[in-house]
Amino acid sequence: MAILLRELYDEGLLNIEGGGVSLRISKELILASPTGAAFRRWRVEPRDILVTNKEGGVIERGRYLAMAEYPLDLYILNSFKKCNAVFHVHGQYSLVYASKRLSVPMTTNHVQILGKIPCLKSTNETGLKKKYLASPYFVNMPKAVLQRPEVYIIFKQLIKKINNSFKGRADELERHGLAFTVEKHGLFCFARSLEEAIENAVRVEAACRTGLLINLIERKKKDGCN
Repeated sequence: MAILLRELYDEGLLNIEGGGVSLRISKELILASPTGAAFRRWRVEPRDILVTNKEGGVIERGRYLAMAEYPLDLYILNSFKKCNAVFHVHGQYSLVYASKRLSVPMTTNHVQILGKIPCLKSTNETGLKKKYLASPYFVNMPKAVLQRPEVYIIFKQLIKKINNSFKGRADELERHGLAFTVEKHGLFCFARSLEEAIENAVRVEAACRTGLLINLIERKKKDGCN
């Protein structure tokens, strides 16, 4: 995984804005990319990769804990039994649609295979944090992530939205992966294998890039430009 993360960075699929990978390696064990890897330009060593159980307990830890979004990955891996990998990326094209609260456009045949790719609306992060810090309470968090409950409760809200958005779609993992974006945050692709999840992220980025260019052409036509 350490080598793969560096390759994904070199190929432009991961960037220094954030992202991460989770990979199920057995019924009980999951590999997770470490927190802060993006800001270290994805220079990750094997000893930096975390091994956790399916509840997020640390089995083997290197220098860092897991990425902040790991609770979302854990929920997906535990809820979709045919899912073995989650690929999260702050893609330059999908992030445009996510920031506008728009679903990924079905502009190419490759992305149409994935079905609807919704944008999950972000919760009032500032409000939730202030409310928690004003009246703290116990929050049971995965041990593999930094223990910041005021951040974790935000992911708990997103977990509810993942559940609502993908009810009845689990069987689609037999034919293809699934994907969603989070408002102003990025793209999540999950699939039977890491290779499939990465491939689907490429498809989504291509569809979003195509959508933006289509909009540009249509605007030029509307303005009377050839």
